[in-house]
Amino acid sequence: MMKTTAQLFEQGMAAISLSHHADYHSEFVGDLQDAVAAFDQVLALEPTHLRALQERGFALALLDEHERALDSFVAAVCLAPADAELRLAVAQSLLKLERPEAALASLDEVLRLRPGDPEALFRRASALTALGRDAAAVAAWDEVLALPDNRSLNLHGRTMRVLTGDFRRDQAKAARALALGRLGR
Repeated sequence: MMKTTAQLFEQGMAAISLSHHADYHSEFVGDLQDAVAAFDQVLALEPTHLRALQERGFALALLDEHERALDSFVAAVCLAPADAELRLAVAQSLLKLERPEAALASLDEVLRLRPGDPEALFRRASALTALGRDAAAVAAWDEVLALPDNRSLNLHGRTMRVLTGDFRRDQAKAARALALGRLGR
């Protein structure tokens, strides 16, 4: 008996849910690979299934398959161009693939859709730093440092609570100091 699109999608979501509770890395990877396979089946039946494209991208990103994740996210953005979360996922994949110029364009679009988004501001400052645009990077890091303390982190669409101090603030200070040093200040 052939499964329906909804059943396949739920199978993929169940695999992702299992992966969040796995005790061993090998189980985690297996669950995510099962999720990707289920989402691939969904997309074979319904190539424009937005949620399957999105979740497939998140699973692939967690598997460090950023090129494939990017393909899923870009396809999803074509279906939902005003979805800032999808555009942020595109930018995160581009940064992982060391393509900061393209990531910057995506991040600017996220900030157009959601002005002041903390995750987009942080990633934008990182992209400017990677591009060596030190004056713009300093200004971007200043904007990040002006944000209230943030104890959460967005990892490809999954918000994670950080239990330690605000390490991103420390990272922003260090990156800002590096850019200032390169500017001779």
